[in-house]
Amino acid sequence: MNTRIISGLVGAIVLFIILFINSIAPIFFNICLACVGVLCLYEIFSALGFKKERFLNSSSFLFMALSVIFYTKDVRWQFSCYNYTIIVSLILLLNNKRLRFKHVIMLYSMTVFISFAFTTIIRLRNIGILSAEKSSFLVFISVATPWLTDIGAYFGGKFFGKKKLCPDISPKKTVEGLFVGSATSVIGMILSAIVFERFVFNAFFINYPFFISICFTGSLISVLGDLFFSWFKRSCKIKDFGQVMPGHGGILDRFDSVIFASPFMYFTIKLFGKIIFY
Repeated sequence: MNTRIISGLVGAIVLFIILFINSIAPIFFNICLACVGVLCLYEIFSALGFKKERFLNSSSFLFMALSVIFYTKDVRWQFSCYNYTIIVSLILLLNNKRLRFKHVIMLYSMTVFISFAFTTIIRLRNIGILSAEKSSFLVFISVATPWLTDIGAYFGGKFFGKKKLCPDISPKKTVEGLFVGSATSVIGMILSAIVFERFVFNAFFINYPFFISICFTGSLISVLGDLFFSWFKRSCKIKDFGQVMPGHGGILDRFDSVIFASPFMYFTIKLFGKIIFY
């Protein structure tokens, strides 16, 4: 447990540093996020046994890096996604006797979805509702909401867990952990919002009932992401995606919930941002 806590604290410190730099040099944040995306893909390649597929690897890594760093407009991401689709189709056709269709399609869908999820985090920064500096708060909640859910669920399940949430996919997750995780996330986001509203920014007000409902729903969606990638690992017969973070597993083990929650945060704030923040 101590190793897990220390790794989590280090990760939190790194996140705050990156968010701070984000307000000064946004491109640096894009590059950091692209690196995370590439590492996530590498772990998926390893899980699927595609480490030696150089053309498939390089095209996927290139798509991930370019789409996250230089997405700028939706049409550019769509165009890069189209080009990536053509390349993957050609690779699959030219190697149809060696590559398994379902594994390639799984890789393709994960690459596109992870890329899209990470671009929504950047879009939150540029959403236009708040100033560039204040939009760092939106980036913060899109990452912190699922992470706080995971932390709360871990300790809630450890100390209070009795009823299994989804035993066939993730035996250690419990219903009690889910409730504690969601509560932890909502409380943590309320406290963070109060700090940002009163001590960091001026003329910045939050509609708390709406804000709480978004954080709560985002927390539940993050659990769905966690369970989905747990199923993915079980299908590949692995316990963790890697050992980059002691006590936590690989990079994808930390960002699985963020990948599912960040698009929800983006679309909700995009549609209702003027109601939430005023």
